Amino acid sequence: MKIKLSCPSKTFILGEYLAMTGGPALIACTEPRFEMTVSSTLADQSKIIGVDASSPAGQFLSKFKCDFFYFDIDFKDPHKTRGGLGASSAQFAMLLALDCAIKRSRQKEISPELLSALSAFEAKDGFHYLPIYRDCAWQGVGLPPSGADVMAQLSGGLSYVRSEENLIHSFNWDFPNIDFALVRTGHKVATHEHLKNIVDIPTAKLKNIADTAMQSLLLKDEETFIESLSNYADVLVEQNWVAKYTVELLAKAKKNLPLLAAKGCGAMGADILLLVYSKNNQEKVRSYLSTENLEIIGTSQNLSAGLKLSQPSDEHKINLPEVQL
Repeated sequence: MKIKLSCPSKTFILGEYLAMTGGPALIACTEPRFEMTVSSTLADQSKIIGVDASSPAGQFLSKFKCDFFYFDIDFKDPHKTRGGLGASSAQFAMLLALDCAIKRSRQKEISPELLSALSAFEAKDGFHYLPIYRDCAWQGVGLPPSGADVMAQLSGGLSYVRSEENLIHSFNWDFPNIDFALVRTGHKVATHEHLKNIVDIPTAKLKNIADTAMQSLLLKDEETFIESLSNYADVLVEQNWVAKYTVELLAKAKKNLPLLAAKGCGAMGADILLLVYSKNNQEKVRSYLSTENLEIIGTSQNLSAGLKLSQPSDEHKINLPEVQL
């Protein structure tokens, strides 16, 4: 008997670095989705496929091996390990939901009780696991990761996460005149290595920008949202937290396109470019990126829901419709 958990890819729109202090972050959750197939094991020892033992999820499995001992787990990465879109946090998000359900149902097999506990899981339940996530993900040097991306992938959509207050809210993209493109740079900076060198975060300045962006989402104020993105990008440049090649890619894009805002995303802005533009210029943006061999991996059109539970079609022992958790 098998079940499948899935959750979206993620990109920090605002709040990278700030989230490590417990402050607010805005994270876009998009397709394609990561998947984890869970089945009751038939062997003496469970099989774990696609999860590195040294990763946060691997450490979590080791820490709570008594909970997972009777389950086989197979993780699928739609990005094929190309990085930057949340494979590691997705693994942890799905495992924490499963562990929560195992503990609540007191079941160590795929059963109606376990499925009921999984269906009752809410994104906010994940806050309880954030200290454990940091323990699994942090090597004790520099600042620990926030886990805001884990929470966002549980919630989905355009997720606003404020860990210091255990607050999470999922927005739609309610700006009718503008759109965004998330563009893969082809580069990657290891986040855990980069964070070892972060010691001073201009928290007050970044928090003020993020709070303004939050209000603009609530008010559907496009102009203020665009201004917030640009202001946040400027602070990252001031802090020297933007990779040289990202600066060059953004400068070239701004020169050739009528962009409203642009910034790098991920550690050192290395992995993903965020480009915001008028919807009237959508084809111009797509044409330019195609010419530059830059891949669009997300827009407002493929914002995706949070954690989902489903049962593979060849399983008939339990009648389980697809459920968004």
